[in-house]
Amino acid sequence: MLGKDKVRRITDESIEYGLASGATQVEASVTCNKSYLTRYAMNHINHNTGCENSRFTARVVLGKRTGSASIGSLDPVRVKAAVDQAITLARLADPDPNFKGLPVSEPVSWEGSWSKDTKDLSPDGRAGIVSEIVGEARRNRLEAAGIIANEEEELAVKNSLGLDSYQKGTSYAFTVTSMSATGSGYARSDGWDIKNLDWRELAEPTMEKALSSQNPVSVEPGVYEVILESNASAVLFNFFTRLALSGRAYLDGRSLVSGRLGEKFVSEKLDIFDDGLDLRGVPRAFDSEGMPKKRLELVSKGHVVNVCYDSYTAGLREGLESTGHEASFRSYKQDPFPANVFVEPGTSTVEDMISSTKRGLWITRFHYTNPIDPYHIVVTGMTRDAMFLIEDGKVVAPVRPMRFTQNVVEALSGIQALGGEIQYIGGYIGGPKVGQAVPAVKIDRFNFTGRV
Repeated sequence: MLGKDKVRRITDESIEYGLASGATQVEASVTCNKSYLTRYAMNHINHNTGCENSRFTARVVLGKRTGSASIGSLDPVRVKAAVDQAITLARLADPDPNFKGLPVSEPVSWEGSWSKDTKDLSPDGRAGIVSEIVGEARRNRLEAAGIIANEEEELAVKNSLGLDSYQKGTSYAFTVTSMSATGSGYARSDGWDIKNLDWRELAEPTMEKALSSQNPVSVEPGVYEVILESNASAVLFNFFTRLALSGRAYLDGRSLVSGRLGEKFVSEKLDIFDDGLDLRGVPRAFDSEGMPKKRLELVSKGHVVNVCYDSYTAGLREGLESTGHEASFRSYKQDPFPANVFVEPGTSTVEDMISSTKRGLWITRFHYTNPIDPYHIVVTGMTRDAMFLIEDGKVVAPVRPMRFTQNVVEALSGIQALGGEIQYIGGYIGGPKVGQAVPAVKIDRFNFTGRV
């Protein structure tokens, strides 16, 4: 890592160069990371890798025109070339009458989610964890597969209006899948402090499921009560918050909640918020343009009370402010969305949910889920890694994978119980730094449309 002083020198010099080259305003951002990964399959490590990356992005303003350029280098000559390219692109761009200028904010400096243990986890350390998992899998005549990854990252965003944001942090990701001839189990953990990873507690249930889910039966497609573990419920909360609670979609009329803030959309049992500083997730102290993050209430007792804005989207309407959710990736602009979602837990356990179910399905996770109707948030996907049939409050048989097609709002409106603990689940896009901390849930009606 470069450290705050060296990063600031890069941003300061590039901003000074951009202004001297004719830009009205300049934003400079720097990202440096060291990431390492060990992948294992069929009870063997099959991939061990590490890489270091640095990236500089310039965004320049010429009146109402903007341009941006990004490079994978911090070499001073190439940094200046990126600023020149951004200026060239801005001159070619059409004026945007809605652009109000770069954002302004108080300085941000955050190192509260940096862990020396995570940073220093070595290939031998990762291999040691894998070795113990594989040993237990072999004792149970199972095969284990998964990953363990750790990363250290440094972020900085500064602009010519005085915004100055810096963060240093760490993150890890861990998965384990245990497989028998006809069954499997899965677990996942994401976070910033590797000391919080209890891989034994995660791996053991996957092996129990791999054994107990063998020789699954087929059940008819249709509507079932379901119990979703956190890995499955996170998928529903992800689609709901991304598709319904983006400020740009809200203003454009592309969101189901457009013009309807304050109305009840989901179960009154649900309270949902976004908080980039909550240490139960992987904190992000500011967004892609350096605006600070803070707790934002999204859903209160089932009522949608807020959506997410970046500075540009907030500038489209009088009275709106950025909530710290600018989501550009390099020079690619995305709509703002909740990136650090937390769902308040309930008081139930999975065992409670099972015992109260007349006939339903207990699901470990979903796989290959996609929206087929983004406005109404209808999604489809498949179950994976152990699903069980429940009858009269008891688990009676493992079930073959099935396809579901479900309106997410209807599913979240039918929540009967929330688990008493939340688990942070990193995103499939964005890794551990974009995710949802969610409990297991029980839903009264869930639509399965086919067998896999």
